[in-house]
Amino acid sequence: MVCGAFVLYSISYFTHLPPLLCQKTEGAPWESCEHDTACDKGTTYAYKPDPNAIDTLDNWVGQVGLYCTESFEMSMIGSMFFVGTFSGSFILPRAADIYGRKPLFLIGLSLYICVVIALYFVKSLYMLYFLLFLGGISETGRYYVAYVYAIEFMPQRVQDSTGLYIFLVFGIAMTYIALQFWFITKDVFVNNWIALCLALISLVTVTIYMPESPRFLFSNKKF
Repeated sequence: MVCGAFVLYSISYFTHLPPLLCQKTEGAPWESCEHDTACDKGTTYAYKPDPNAIDTLDNWVGQVGLYCTESFEMSMIGSMFFVGTFSGSFILPRAADIYGRKPLFLIGLSLYICVVIALYFVKSLYMLYFLLFLGGISETGRYYVAYVYAIEFMPQRVQDSTGLYIFLVFGIAMTYIALQFWFITKDVFVNNWIALCLALISLVTVTIYMPESPRFLFSNKKF
């Protein structure tokens, strides 16, 4: 479940706009400038991210070209993830009650793996919207179904504490991500590789070693 923290829960890092340097005319010195100034073709000849700024990150802003994207279009990036999550909530969790927790978790996880790989190469804003929509759908299987799947393996007396530990792990992961971009690397796409590795480990482990939820089997008289 925690693999989602490195991409879908880190959208703010992937879309963070860096400080910019601008040239007013060709050959002029580079000067710090606001984004509105940089995007004004009448007053700015060229612009680039400030390589010395502590919060300049290698992310979707440079890869997709989001420097001068309208604020509404930027806000749609995160919104498409929630639209996908909302849409998927009507499908995957309900299907998990019919066909089982394990297969729907694996479907969500497999879709997430495809999204993570595609997001590493995305160059189009509209393709980014589409991939995040799919990522939202995958969330309902990879996380919502997975949470129930994990809890149902636990004795009832420890189910509450198990849920607490799951959220604690997410908190630790998000703290690590912030420290990673502060002290270790400015390449946000490192998170794609971390997420991919964790997701593949989970996919192989659950496919080979994990049975179906015992509570689901009992409720469907498959015992």
